[in-house]
Amino acid sequence: MSPISLPTMDALESRTLLSTSHFHGERLLLPPLPTNAGPTTTADYNAASSALDDVKADNTALIADAKALRTALRTARTTVSTQLKDLETQARADAKAARATIRADLRAIADDYGAIVADRISGDAAQLATDQAQLKTDKATLKTDITAAADTAKADLKALRDLISNDAGVKAATDQLNADQVTLKDDLATFAADRTTYLKDLKNPTA
Repeated sequence: MSPISLPTMDALESRTLLSTSHFHGERLLLPPLPTNAGPTTTADYNAASSALDDVKADNTALIADAKALRTALRTARTTVSTQLKDLETQARADAKAARATIRADLRAIADDYGAIVADRISGDAAQLATDQAQLKTDKATLKTDITAAADTAKADLKALRDLISNDAGVKAATDQLNADQVTLKDDLATFAADRTTYLKDLKNPTA
């Protein structure tokens, strides 16, 4: 069984900043304008080139957003350090208690199996039925305790996240990052459409 571990704030920060991966594998190459390009091809090239400039500017903005968010996160951690420490202490205590409970459940199940083996050897049918019922009960208890431990861990993690994410500076930086990601997505779509049009023009560049 996997141990129940406490999520660290560094991990939370990494997850928050994960969204700052840019370009998403998009092809951002734009073939050069032919020397014999006509007005239509030239106009479409200029449109695609301008759209590409917008995408590059968006990427620069997102890099700045990521830096600002990282700074805001670290500032927030200092501002709420006392509350953060209390929540981390509680989370560790909850994880420790959950591990102890599950270990006890597993020991009880192991004892049940041992009792069942002994019952079969002795031929005590009545006790065998009792011990088999106990095994079923203890298995159900283990399942319930595992679910409860997972729910508690999720609640502790949410409390840690909320403490940081609800900070005014973090919220502002996150909102800016999200807004610029939307802009990037839109500009990527525009560039893709303009690039497709320009690539079609290259089949007859003098147009």
